[in-house]
Amino acid sequence: MTIQSFMQGKWKKEDKGAAVLLSITGAVFMLLGICGQFLINSSRWVALIAALCAGLLSVSFWKNTSRPVFPVLAVVNLIACIVGSWTMCTIVAILNLVLGIFLIVLNLKALFYAEGLILKILTAILLVILLIVSLFLTYVTFSPASTMRFVRDKLLGNGNIIDAQQAEETLSNGVRVMRDVQYDRSLPNGYLDIYYPADMANSKPLTVIYIHGGGYIWGDKASGDPNAGNNAFDASLTYQLVDAGYPVISMNYALAPEYRYPNAIRQLSGGLRWIREHGEELGLPLDEVAFAGASAGGNLAGVMANLQTNAAYAAQMELEPAFSAEEVKAVIFEGGLMDNREFGVTHDLLYDYIFYHMGRVYLKTNELKGNDALAPSNVIDNVSADFPASFISDGNAGTFYDQAYMMEARLKELGVPVKLNIFSQEEAGVLGHGFEESGSEWGKKTIGMILDFFEEVH
Repeated sequence: MTIQSFMQGKWKKEDKGAAVLLSITGAVFMLLGICGQFLINSSRWVALIAALCAGLLSVSFWKNTSRPVFPVLAVVNLIACIVGSWTMCTIVAILNLVLGIFLIVLNLKALFYAEGLILKILTAILLVILLIVSLFLTYVTFSPASTMRFVRDKLLGNGNIIDAQQAEETLSNGVRVMRDVQYDRSLPNGYLDIYYPADMANSKPLTVIYIHGGGYIWGDKASGDPNAGNNAFDASLTYQLVDAGYPVISMNYALAPEYRYPNAIRQLSGGLRWIREHGEELGLPLDEVAFAGASAGGNLAGVMANLQTNAAYAAQMELEPAFSAEEVKAVIFEGGLMDNREFGVTHDLLYDYIFYHMGRVYLKTNELKGNDALAPSNVIDNVSADFPASFISDGNAGTFYDQAYMMEARLKELGVPVKLNIFSQEEAGVLGHGFEESGSEWGKKTIGMILDFFEEVH
């Protein structure tokens, strides 16, 4: 049958399957159009989906003169994905969206002539679901900042705080905590928590400065990174470090979308100088320090280390270091984001989609992949031979393990001591983003490795 006859209602009962097929392929093309920009890291999947849809449409409407349009569109999808440009992918996405809408309109017209209540009900349900998903994805695509802000403030309840009261408490294991110590008044979230070991008099002579993750948009110094799951505090790196005798400073920073790059870097850098100036009155040993961070916090921890150890980079960023290169003994990366250009590359479509949006919001650009203008925001691009000894850990699915390998290679090239911990799926099964602080067998093993690493470097 042809599209023209379909539109005119000149179809037979045996063509009812074509109506359902038209709805499905229309829905897929609409979804490709709405979120196609974020599938640029998965070109094989996009090509497969587009080619499959094109094949189905070509078979269904084999007499129609417009049949070549479908395979051509599949090829164009593939080219756009290979090029990896936001602009080109957006153009192709619009074409997909228009085609999807066209097919849905055809289906609605065909339903007017259709016989059979079940077919009408099933197709109507499909269209309602498609409409809801389409509206949601369209809103996320064109309003990522407001979407992320809504999720953060309404669901997580930990946005940008401008007024918090300092408080002190003692945990069950005797650890003393100074909460919400204000280190910066110029931006929101300028607060930090200080964890003192139960036996502070005999504590380790090294203070660990920890920076939480959350895609630069959410997360908190006490509760950690929502992207990594709801992990118990006693499984966290902060808890395990202080329990082992290390004083720990956990820092908050101003969150996007209200405060985008490079606000967090400048605020945290000023926070380090504040810590150095007030170290004595805070009762902290600061002759030796280490940085640690998870996910986006890993990026910020790495950037802080670069600012202390690479004078040229500090000058480029127009920031003064707070510590000398000799005083910074180590950096710990847990699922660290080493290169913001690869923010949306986790080998998992859902995480790619979420993280790419976060990158757009924080970095104020739609073009992440291959965008050299983002180099100053990255860790790998700015490490030097004076970078501290590093421990790098990451999961093996839906996370930044590609970047972990790249960081290890770069540090080895520079002669910097580095240890990389990535458990294979054959050994440990699937370990996702943030598994290190999950309290699982493999998370505990990783924390143990980190504690051993600290013993070696200080």
